[in-house]
Amino acid sequence: MGNQSDEIVRYLPLREKRSTYYVEYRPPDKGCRFACLSLLFIDVVSISQIVEYMENESKKWIDRFPIPIMTSAFDNIGSLIDLSSQREQNYLISFINVETNIIEYHWNEISDDDIPDIALNNGYCLQLYGNLDKIIRSEIKNKIKENNRVNKIGIAVLITWSVVIPALILVIEFFIPNWLAAIVLFYSLLKALIKGDL
Repeated sequence: MGNQSDEIVRYLPLREKRSTYYVEYRPPDKGCRFACLSLLFIDVVSISQIVEYMENESKKWIDRFPIPIMTSAFDNIGSLIDLSSQREQNYLISFINVETNIIEYHWNEISDDDIPDIALNNGYCLQLYGNLDKIIRSEIKNKIKENNRVNKIGIAVLITWSVVIPALILVIEFFIPNWLAAIVLFYSLLKALIKGDL
């Protein structure tokens, strides 16, 4: 069996509400160099204010989880907000410079090699995000097994009612003489009438 970091499929996102927007923080998926931070604006806000919120939120979340972050902003219908009047890109890449220990904000195109690879360290992420809710590989496998078991039971019941019982009735009809079938029918009707009178 692998170690605990191999068992984790994904950390569940953290969501918080601000006065004019919601924030969703998604820890990095395995093999990704950065976390994702989304700001969903429910009110109309100026582009300059959105840019300021994005930088402030990036700093807050990097202070909380020292992992590079890609921050994006969305309107109330989920469309990416166009920041071209204020910035070169519609997203912000932020991280702590390992030499200066100061947060850098990149509104321009940046290569993966320029982003610190600390998020690729599974042990560090496990320690950093240890208290967050997560999806575990073994839990997914157990859920799939349980679903398969329930499906097999359902298929067995369906086959029994749609194939086995009708076939059994045909066999019984073939072997039971007509006079016996008439007695059974008469008995059933008599019982129904008696129950109806009570």
